[in-house]
Amino acid sequence: MQKSFSDLEYAAKKLAGLGFVERHENVVLVGPSGVGKTHLVMALGYKATQQASKRASLRRPT
Repeated sequence: MQKSFSDLEYAAKKLAGLGFVERHENVVLVGPSGVGKTHLVMALGYKATQQASKRASLRRPT
């Protein structure tokens, strides 16, 4: 079964919501070299750290 670009875009947007982090789930990306797996993981990691720092700053006692 072939996946279209819109399928990939949908999956990337769903991952970008970071719901898997809240649910403490793992994500495994599989595919041939050069399709952007590392790029996607780095972007997700960056977004997760930015979101975590915003939450941490909101939780600091005043």
